[in-house]
Amino acid sequence: MKIHILGISGSMTAPLAISLKKQGHHVTGSEQTKIYPPFSTQLTQAKIPINPPPYTPDLYIVGSSYKNQEKLITEFKTIKKSNIPYISATKYIAKNLIKKNSILIAGSYGKSSISAMLVFILKNTKHKPSYMFAAQP
Repeated sequence: MKIHILGISGSMTAPLAISLKKQGHHVTGSEQTKIYPPFSTQLTQAKIPINPPPYTPDLYIVGSSYKNQEKLITEFKTIKKSNIPYISATKYIAKNLIKKNSILIAGSYGKSSISAMLVFILKNTKHKPSYMFAAQP
């Protein structure tokens, strides 16, 4: 599937893009003109094009950060006028990645640390967790 992520350099959308690419999807994304590490580096290493020439994807995934960038607001208005389906990144994750036995870590502080420790424990107890961090573990 060809997927384009609007606001790709966010703490939720960059890991999602990399995960989708590993699943075999063709992933591209739009972002402001300057993107900074760590996500710029990770997206480059994953060979995910940012701000590619216009093309027609099968699905748009919209990250919440688009609301802060005039360029992305304009692109979202164009997406809404097209007949191409779009979904928020949060809804995409809820519909496609969350399973019955999923463990979600929420809260104000320490989510990344707790998530990293939990993955470490599960891996070292012979479980084979799949995981996605919305931060740098």
